[in-house]
Amino acid sequence: MCATLPTATRSGKCESLITLNLDELHEIMNVVQMFVDERCIFRTQFERFLKKVVRTRDILPPYLFIPGVQKIGTNAVGGGGFADVWRGELEGKPVALKVLRIFGPQTECAKIFKEFSKEAMIWRQFDHPNILPFHGCCRDLFTPLYAFISPWMENGDMVSFLKQNPNADRLAMVRGVASGLCYLHNLRPQVIHGDLRGVSSKTTQLHFAYYIRKSNVLIDENKLPRIADFGLATVADTQAISLATVSYNGKGSLRWQAPELLSFSKEATESVKTTDGSDVYAFACLCLEVFTDRPPFSGLSDGTVIAALLIHDERPARPLAPAAERGLDDEMWDLMQNCWATRRSERPRMKAVYERIRPYTPSEDRRDDREPFTSQATSDRRRVFDLPEECFKPEIQRYRLGVKPSDLS
Repeated sequence: MCATLPTATRSGKCESLITLNLDELHEIMNVVQMFVDERCIFRTQFERFLKKVVRTRDILPPYLFIPGVQKIGTNAVGGGGFADVWRGELEGKPVALKVLRIFGPQTECAKIFKEFSKEAMIWRQFDHPNILPFHGCCRDLFTPLYAFISPWMENGDMVSFLKQNPNADRLAMVRGVASGLCYLHNLRPQVIHGDLRGVSSKTTQLHFAYYIRKSNVLIDENKLPRIADFGLATVADTQAISLATVSYNGKGSLRWQAPELLSFSKEATESVKTTDGSDVYAFACLCLEVFTDRPPFSGLSDGTVIAALLIHDERPARPLAPAAERGLDDEMWDLMQNCWATRRSERPRMKAVYERIRPYTPSEDRRDDREPFTSQATSDRRRVFDLPEECFKPEIQRYRLGVKPSDLS
């Protein structure tokens, strides 16, 4: 069967596979996903096939659900705008379990989770040192709710880490986030984060109390930033009525939102979506956090922030010391102001932003997708799914797919 997969899954010829009975179709999806994980030369074609199966048959692939996950403790250890985070364990390794807060009729909850899970199919393919790996889903620990499984980040969120490690290389931290966001934007189809931010606290200013939702930039064991929650905001935007949130409109946290997203009319709310341009704007806000340990407009209430942005077209003022000593020089400040342009079309693309952050060399973003998939995330998946090691050898891959070595040159 493997030798004919490229032909059988080709657009216009895959209908016979899609109409198979459920058990047979699940088996084929498992095999196809194995080659996708390996980044074989037909990976893009196989990804399109899997998405078409899910869309046409309205089913989720079995490999998305991982058994054997254990919950640690009786309470969540953190929370975000529409999810609680629990600590768990998978095969002796710590994992984070993000449990969606979905309320309403059971049929509606199932529909919303399915939408998130369709996005999760794409998240499993991500492989970048600044993107948090996604293992899969758990559906038996929090019934009737579901949990998304990712590695546990012992160093916590980025801003808390920087406060505890004030001498950390902040410019390197910013460059890492830029690299991860550039990776998401360069994927096809493009992935928009939609809610990039670094702060994770509740702050009170004067008579106002405002809530900053859980950070979605985490720090791994190598002290590298890992972007999390990518794409969740995009799905939540279409399902916001049924999600339990804290002042959430499906477009991200207010202080990190681009001006075009801060709209109150029903018509505008329905037409304005998060884009790569709004991600670029949020990235500049996150840079401000990294260099100052404070959120954007930290001394203002939410209402004053909205007035400053929409009425006066203001941006955060340039911070004083120690921001400059931490890497916020004239060049970096100029880049942040470019990212804060009022018109979305005037903001630079994320790749251009990344290339302007010192030090940058073109070799940093070179990648040959024809090479076998060898990241730690893939090694974890091999163990979880108990796949034979020989399945991942390049010569076996080429043999099974009926590809001659000369075809790869």
